Amino acid sequence: MSTKTKRILVLEDDKTTSHIIAWPLMRLGYSVVEAHEAHKAIEFVGEDKVDLVVCDMMLPDMKGTDALREMVKASGNVYLKAVFVTSLLSKLAKKGHEAKIEVDGLHYPALGKPVRPEVVRAIVERLVGGPN
Repeated sequence: MSTKTKRILVLEDDKTTSHIIAWPLMRLGYSVVEAHEAHKAIEFVGEDKVDLVVCDMMLPDMKGTDALREMVKASGNVYLKAVFVTSLLSKLAKKGHEAKIEVDGLHYPALGKPVRPEVVRAIVERLVGGPN
């Protein structure tokens, strides 16, 4: 019986932060794709299925919430799972807490920057399970 590796899209304009999020998830066995601009991420999810999006709130070409709306449209999946990361919640990050951000009536987990890889891992596992 074959199992499909879960695919995660990391949409983060800061390449260092993107790698801090992506690398531990790849080491766990997830298939991780990094995008640094919203329009590239939207194009990607329109062509390939993803199980989860880790999305920065402040991107150079649009707000993260708008990017998620466009990814939902492009993917055709109104229940696309997502986690937001933002420097606006940096006080929460220091305590390892998670907040929620609402987009079109759905509530998504949100983490402050700097992100802690173990917190990202816990949320990813809660939302999509293990890598297979």
